[in-house]
Amino acid sequence: MPATTEEHIGNALINGLDELRDTKNTPLVFFVNGVKVSDADVEPEMTLLEYLRTKCILLQTITRHMFLTGTKLGCGEGGCGACTVMVSRFNPHTQKHSHLAVNACLAPICSIHLAAVTTVEGIGTTAGDQLHAAQERIARAHGSQCGFCTPGFVMSVYALLRNTYGRDDGGGGGGGGDAAPPTMAQLLESLQGNLCRSEPVNLSFLPLDHVRKVSRRRERRVQSDVPTHILTPTVVTLREWNKESQELALSLLLEDLPLDPAAPGGMTDYRRTLVLSFLCKFWQHVDWELSCLDSPERPKYYDYEDHEHDHGLPQSSQVYHVPATGDSQQDDTASDAVGRPLVHASALQQATGEARYADDTPAMGQNELHMALVLSTRARAIIKRIDASRALHGELPGVVGIVTADDVHDNVTGIGNDEQVFRSKSVTSQGQIIAGILATDPLVAREAAKLVQVEYEDDTAATDQQPPPLTIEDALAMPNPQDYILYHDEHSNGDVDSVFARGSSDSSDDDDVVVVRGETRTGAQEHFYLETQAALAWPVDGTGPRAEIHVISSAQGPSDIQTFVARALGLARHRVQVHVRRIGGGFGGKESAAFLVACPAAVAARKFNRAVRCVLDRDSDMRLTGHRHAFLGRYVVALDRRSGQLLAARLALFANGGYSLDLSGGVMLRAMVASCNAYRVPLVHCSGTVLKTHLSSSTAFRGFGAVQAMLVCETWLEHAARAAGLPVELVRERNLLRSGDNLFFDHVVVHSPLQRCWDECVTSSDYWARQRRVQEFNETHEHVKRGLAVVPVCYGVAFLHAMLNQGGALVNIYSDGSVLIHHGGVEMGQGLNIKLIQVATRALAIKVPGKTSLVPVPAGRIHVGETTTSHVPNTSPSAASMTSDIYGAAVQAACEQLAQRLADFAAKQPEGTWDDWVSAAYAAMVSLSATGFHSITGLKKSWKSKDGRLYSYETFGVGCAEVEVDCLTGVHRVLRADIVMDLGRSLNPAIDVGQIEGAFAQGLGLWTLEEMLWGAGDGRVVSQGPSNYKIPAVSDMPRVMNVALLKWDEHREEDDGGVVPPRAVYSSKAVGEPPLFLSAAAYFAIRNAVTDYRKQHCSEEQDTFLQLHCPATVERIRMACRDDLVARVESARPSSGKDKNANQLWTIKP
Repeated sequence: MPATTEEHIGNALINGLDELRDTKNTPLVFFVNGVKVSDADVEPEMTLLEYLRTKCILLQTITRHMFLTGTKLGCGEGGCGACTVMVSRFNPHTQKHSHLAVNACLAPICSIHLAAVTTVEGIGTTAGDQLHAAQERIARAHGSQCGFCTPGFVMSVYALLRNTYGRDDGGGGGGGGDAAPPTMAQLLESLQGNLCRSEPVNLSFLPLDHVRKVSRRRERRVQSDVPTHILTPTVVTLREWNKESQELALSLLLEDLPLDPAAPGGMTDYRRTLVLSFLCKFWQHVDWELSCLDSPERPKYYDYEDHEHDHGLPQSSQVYHVPATGDSQQDDTASDAVGRPLVHASALQQATGEARYADDTPAMGQNELHMALVLSTRARAIIKRIDASRALHGELPGVVGIVTADDVHDNVTGIGNDEQVFRSKSVTSQGQIIAGILATDPLVAREAAKLVQVEYEDDTAATDQQPPPLTIEDALAMPNPQDYILYHDEHSNGDVDSVFARGSSDSSDDDDVVVVRGETRTGAQEHFYLETQAALAWPVDGTGPRAEIHVISSAQGPSDIQTFVARALGLARHRVQVHVRRIGGGFGGKESAAFLVACPAAVAARKFNRAVRCVLDRDSDMRLTGHRHAFLGRYVVALDRRSGQLLAARLALFANGGYSLDLSGGVMLRAMVASCNAYRVPLVHCSGTVLKTHLSSSTAFRGFGAVQAMLVCETWLEHAARAAGLPVELVRERNLLRSGDNLFFDHVVVHSPLQRCWDECVTSSDYWARQRRVQEFNETHEHVKRGLAVVPVCYGVAFLHAMLNQGGALVNIYSDGSVLIHHGGVEMGQGLNIKLIQVATRALAIKVPGKTSLVPVPAGRIHVGETTTSHVPNTSPSAASMTSDIYGAAVQAACEQLAQRLADFAAKQPEGTWDDWVSAAYAAMVSLSATGFHSITGLKKSWKSKDGRLYSYETFGVGCAEVEVDCLTGVHRVLRADIVMDLGRSLNPAIDVGQIEGAFAQGLGLWTLEEMLWGAGDGRVVSQGPSNYKIPAVSDMPRVMNVALLKWDEHREEDDGGVVPPRAVYSSKAVGEPPLFLSAAAYFAIRNAVTDYRKQHCSEEQDTFLQLHCPATVERIRMACRDDLVARVESARPSSGKDKNANQLWTIKP
C-alpha cells in the first residue's frame, strides 16, 4: 500500500535534520507521500496548495504521481476543507510524531520545512484496489456525490486515525495496540472545517464502529457589541435578586449600548435586543439555581436545561424497494442493474483524488498561460479609460499581455443577447468583466490584474440621476419602472374578483368566504459549488478561419459553451469542441454562466495562439456569476370557511433579475406554473415580472423559480387557514391535487399519488402525537418553543422550452465485448453516469432461445466517457431534472438497436456468452456502434396553449419537520425531518435518496440560513467566501432524518382509474429538484414556534398574521419574537433611528 508508515516519516525527517545541520544556505526540504522534495528557489508567498498542484509537476520530484491535484482549491481561506492534507512532524527531543490536518490553501510553503506532507494520493489508489479504509467507505457507502470535497473529508478522517492509533492501520486497530476507535465527538471535531454542498448529511463513509453522515459544525454569525462593564457594582452588590433588580439591570444595559442605526454591521435593533436577551437568559438560569437550593424537590422545568446541550448523535433511516430477483448488493457484476443501489460510477476515483476536474487537467507544456480577470468596481458607470501599463510593463515577471473587447469578433453574448464578453463602454453591475491579464504563472496573473486601473465617469444618461436600483422595490419605485422590466407575463382562467367580492378580510364567523391579502419575500442564494468556474482553451492548427479551438469547461451545457465561443471567435460551431468530464457541483450556476469564463479564455487562446487557463477564485466567482432570484410575492386568496376548499387566488410574482435577462424569463415562467404548488385552486390569475437591477445577473438554481413561488403559495394558504380558524393541515390535505385535476393553465394531472404520500408521511412521522407533545412543551417553556409542520410538493418535470426536451447518445461495443457510452449530459454528482450504465445493462439484454429471461450485460463491462460536442451534438443542458430522463432514453434506444443486431448471433450460439456474440458480429462485419435519440413529444409550445401537456409528468412528495427555537436569540435547530417521495421505479434508489437529502440541505439553507448581502448604494457583494456566507453543515441538519421512497406495486402499474402513470425510462421519475421545497417544512415549523411565543408575549398581535421573510435567519427570528425586550429597544432607539430604514435589521441591501 502506498501509505507512508510512521517509521518512514520519522526516518525521513531525522535524515533531513542531519543533512541540513551544518548547511548555511538551507533549501526548502520536506517530504510528500514519502518522496523528498528539495527546492533552493522557493517562492515564499506560495502556499502549500499551490506548490502541490503546480510546482511539484515542474520539479518532477514525485515519482508515483506526476501531479497532485487530489488536493482541491475550494475557497482559498480555509473555510471549506477541500484542500485538507496531513502534515507530520518529528520532535527529536521528545522522539514523538505529531499529525495535523492542515488547510493547504493557508499554509505558507516555507512553513512545511522539515515536515512530511501526506495527500489523498499518498494513502491509497485504485491501482490494484489499494484503498485506505476511509477512502473505500466513503465510496461504497454513497458518501460522495460530485466528489470535489471528498479528498478533504478523507484526509481529515485519516489524520484523526493516525493520531488515535499512532500508526496507519486504516482504522482496523491493528497498529495501535489496544487503542480504542475514535469517538463520534472526536470525529465531529475533526470535520469541523469540511464543507459539502451536495449532501452534508450523507457522508456515511467513516471507518469507525458508528456509520454516520457528518460534515462540520457551523460557526453561527451573531453580531453584537457587548460592553465590558455590563452591570455596575451597585446593582450587583446592593440590590436584592428580584424582578425590580432585573428591570433596573435591563435599563442600565440598554443605556450602555446606544448603537446608532447607521453603525457598521447594521442590525442594530437585533444586536441591542440580543444583549438584553443574554442578560435574561443569565437571570433565568440563576433563578433556577436558587430555586434548586430552596426546594428539596426538583423545581419547575428550566427552559435551557436541555436546549443548550446536544440532543444526541445524528440518526437517519432510508427506506426503498430493491428488485426481488438477482443480486441486490452494490455490485457492478450484478446482471440487470436497474433499480439496484450501485455506487457512483466515479466514487472510487473521487475518494482517492484521481478523478479529474477542469483545473486538474495537466499543464499543456511551458507555453500554457494563466488568465486573471479585471472586474468592474462600479454598479453603473461609463468606462473612460483602461490603463494596463503597470501590469504589462511593470516589475512582475511573466506577464504576457491583455485581452479586451477589441480582441473579440462579436462581443455580444448571453442568453438574451444583452451581455458582453468584455465590457467595452459601460458597466451595469459590480463584478462585470472588463479585461483579462495573461501571465505564465497564476499568481503573477492575479497580481498583475490588480494593477490594471479602470477610470470611470458617472453615467449622465441614467434616469433622473436616481441611485442605481438594487432591489425589487428600488426598481418598482423608479420614475419609469417599465424601463426596468426584463420579462412580464400573466394568465387567468376565470374571474377571481367575483369570488373576492363574496368575502372580506375582516370576515365574521358567519361569512362563508374568507379573503386574505398579503405579501412575502425570499432572498437570493449563492450556488457555492465547491469547484469554482473554470475553463482551459487551446487552439489547434493555428488561429485562422480553418483552425479549431478546444475548450475544457466546468459547464452544465457544453453545446451552449460551443455556441457562445464560436460566436465570440467568428467560427462555425463544428470548429469548436467543448469537453466536460465532470464538474464539482453545479446546481444551475454552471448552466448559462459558464460562458463568462470560457469565452474570455477562448479569445485569449486564439489571440496568443497558446493554451489559456482561467480559474476563478471564490470571491471572484461570487462577484461575477449569478445567484438564485430574490422574489417578492403579493397575493389575494379566497377560502371557503365551511369546507376548507380554496376558491380563488390573484398572485403577483416579482423577481430580481440583475443586469441582464439570462434565464430569468424561464425562471419566472416556472414560478407562475408552480404558483399553486400541489393544490386545486379553481380560479387563478397569476402575473410574473422580472425586474432589471444593477446586481450580477440572477440565473438558474435548483428549483428554477418554482420553489420561491411554492413558498409564497404555502404562505397564503397558511394565512387563509388561520383567518378562517381552520387547522392548516386540514386545509392542505383537503386541497391536494388528485388524478384528473386540471391546473389553471390547462394541464391535466394524469396520475397523483399525493394522498398516499401525505398519509404515509403523517403516519410514519407520528405527526399528530408529536403535535400534542409540541403543544405540551410550549406550554411549559417560556422562551424555548417548538414547531411542527408538514408540506407537500408537486413538481412538473420537463423543460418548459419544449425544444430542449431532446437528447442523443452514442454507444460503441468493442470487439472484446466492452461497451463505451457517450451522451450529452454532464455528470455533476447526481449519479447520471451510473444510472445510464444501469439502463444499458437492461437495454443490451438479449433474448436467448431456451432461456426464460433476457441475458443482460454486467455493469462492470460498461464505461461512460467524457461529454464532448464532437461525439454528441446539440446537447440540452443538464438541468430541469431531465438529464436521466432524456439521455437515459437515448442510451436505451441505442442499446436496443445493438441488442437487436446481436440477437441473431445469440440464437445461433445459445450456449455462448456476450463476448462470443460480439466476436461473431464483428467477424460478420455487423456494425457495433449505434446512436440513440429521444425527444418528448406532445408538449405545449406555449404554456397558455390548450393543446398538449406542459409537463412530461409530475413528481410528488411530502415532508414533515420539527424545530426548536430559542426565542431570546433566534437560534434554532431542526430536531427531525421525515420525507416520503414518489419516484416511480427508481433507477438507483441509493443515488436518489442522496439527492433527496442533498436537496433538503440546500433548501434548508435557502429558507433559514443563507443570506446574500450587497452594499447599499454601490451594490458590492458583502457576503463573499465561507467566512461571510454560511451553507448548511451537520450542525444545521436534522438530528433525525428519515427518507422513504413510495413503494410501487410491481403487479399493478395502473392507478385506480385504469390510467397508466406517465413516467420516464423504465418507469423512473426525476429527483434532482422536486425534493428541495420539502425543506420548507422547517421554515413553517419555525413560524409556528414563533407564533406560539408571540401569543404569550405580545397579546395585542395575536390576531396578526406573522410576516417572516426568507431566509429566516437568527436575526429575523429574534425580531419576529416580539416581546418586552424588543419593545424596549424600539422605544429607546436613538433619534436618528426615525429614518425610514430604522426598522430594517441591517443597513445593507438584502
